[in-house]
Amino acid sequence: MAIAENMAVLFVDFGVQASWGSEQAMVLFDQPSRNVLGDMVIDEEPAITLPTSTWPALAHGDVINVDGVAYAVREVVRIDDGRVKRVTLRDQ
Repeated sequence: MAIAENMAVLFVDFGVQASWGSEQAMVLFDQPSRNVLGDMVIDEEPAITLPTSTWPALAHGDVINVDGVAYAVREVVRIDDGRVKRVTLRDQ
């Protein structure tokens, strides 16, 4: 079963509510951490994944709310075949 056939279900089942201005969407939210500088610093890079067709004009510096928390957009990158994009965030 291809994920493209069930993409909407993926976002409904595993997504959280996000908003950009007055527009609402379900997104996948990740908040991974990683060790940098020889384990001296733990870096967290929150990010969302969403369909590319959702918020097509979203750009660096825009403010979005994810699950009730405000973040600024760092970078918007299309993934694989371009049907989904990953948006890295920073605290607002």
